[in-house]
Amino acid sequence: MKKEIIKFDEIEYNKEISRVKNLVRKINEVIPELMKFEDQVTLEMIQKIIFESEYITKERYNEKIKMYCKQFSLNPDKLKYTDHEFIFKLANTAIQYLFDAKREIGFLGYYDTYLFTEGVIYFENDQVHLTENWEKIIKEKHTYFTETDSENEIIKDSLEVVRLLNKIASKMGKSQFNLTNIFDYYQYNNYYKLNVSKFRYTAKLIK
Repeated sequence: MKKEIIKFDEIEYNKEISRVKNLVRKINEVIPELMKFEDQVTLEMIQKIIFESEYITKERYNEKIKMYCKQFSLNPDKLKYTDHEFIFKLANTAIQYLFDAKREIGFLGYYDTYLFTEGVIYFENDQVHLTENWEKIIKEKHTYFTETDSENEIIKDSLEVVRLLNKIASKMGKSQFNLTNIFDYYQYNNYYKLNVSKFRYTAKLIK
């Protein structure tokens, strides 16, 4: 089946382009700070900091707990907060830079993981970069295609209806009148008919 384009959301596409550029800038701003504490910074690490809360609160936190236990000759399995509060505080302080990096980068939702997994950005020379095809990938995310033969059958006529309604709407200026109101729908025989009085009212709104 040949897929037909239903819609390309140019407004959201442009917003996403701007947002991704800003995201890359923010990530690159926090990398130097991460490198002060990490032996190696990778794209996978950055992705975990952004999307996997347990990476900081459990994985890296427990890693620091074990490190300080070893330093002070303590058994991590027998650690108690009431007796070893200083260990927990040291571990919490030791991962603050990860929380800082997450806050500086800003909130990203589950949808945004595609930026890391579908070839939008890559990591090289301790910097995040946009790939050659990044704009094309984002454009495809904001382009909607038909998915069935039934959709293909009605897409051409549907888009023509939209085009004509928009043509009339453009002549109405800032009027908030809903153009679909000029049609009456008769459910019994699945039939649309122009409502004369509403049509005339609409025509008066055209400047």
